[in-house]
Amino acid sequence: MDRKEQRGKGLKASIRDAEVIYGTNPVKEILKAGRREIKCIYLLENRRDLIKEIQNLSSNFRVKIIHADRATLDRVCSTSLHQGIAAVVAPYTFFHIDSLISNCKHKKNSILLMLDEITDPMNFGSIIRSSLLFGVDGIIVQEKHSCPVSAVVCRASAGAVEHTDIVRTVNLVNTVKKLKEDGFWIYGAESTASDSFSNIDFSEKAVIVMGSEGKGISRLLRENCDVLIKIPTTDIIDSLNVSVATGIILFNCFMKVKSTSSLSN
Repeated sequence: MDRKEQRGKGLKASIRDAEVIYGTNPVKEILKAGRREIKCIYLLENRRDLIKEIQNLSSNFRVKIIHADRATLDRVCSTSLHQGIAAVVAPYTFFHIDSLISNCKHKKNSILLMLDEITDPMNFGSIIRSSLLFGVDGIIVQEKHSCPVSAVVCRASAGAVEHTDIVRTVNLVNTVKKLKEDGFWIYGAESTASDSFSNIDFSEKAVIVMGSEGKGISRLLRENCDVLIKIPTTDIIDSLNVSVATGIILFNCFMKVKSTSSLSN
C-alpha cells in the first residue's frame, strides 16, 4: 500500500462513527457550544485567517488540527462547499422531553416548537436558526418522518443547532398530552384556522406546532391542539414556506413575551 492509499484509509478510520461538519460558522459554533466530542479539525492550508481563532476556540479541547489541501477537504466533506474548514465530531445528542420540561419550570415564559414531518434539511436548519434567535427553549421532532441533524442542517442553521435543545420522540400526540399535563398550551399553525396568530395572547407556557408544507399538521395532532392559528395572506399562492411561516410566528411570540416582561418590570 502506497502513502496515498494509507492516507485515504486513515481518513475513513477517523470519520467512522462520527459526522463531518463543515463551514466556518458551523465549526466555530461547535467549538463555542462544547457539546460534542471533537475528533479533529481539517483546515485548508491557505486559511491562515482562521488558524489563530480556531486554535483559541479549540484550546480547551486539545483538538488535533490537520492542515490539508483542497482535494483532501473535498474528499472528507464529500462536497467542495466547505469554506476550507471541517470538523470530525460525535453525532448530535438529543435531549429527553423530561429534561426539556424541567428546564422550563423555573422560567416565567417558555416557548417550545414542535415540528410535524419537516423533512427538508434547509427548512429544518433555517427553523432552528430562527428558534434560537427568538428565544425558543427547545424543539420537538418525531423519531420517524423527520429530518436528521445532519451537516446540511448544521450549515443551514449557521451552527445554531449546536446551542439548541432538540427532543426526538416516538409519538408527537403522546408528547402533546404530556406537555398539557405540565401546563403547556398547544397552538397549531393551520392555514384553514379562523384565528389570526397576531390576535392570540400566547400563554406563559406555549408549544407552537408546525406541519409540513404539503400535508400540514396530521389529523390526530391537530385535534389535540388547544388553539389553531393562521397567518393571514393573499390567495395568490397556496402557502408560505414552512421556515418563513415559523419565523413569523416565533417573532410574534418573542415580541409579545418581551412586551409583557417590560410591562411587569
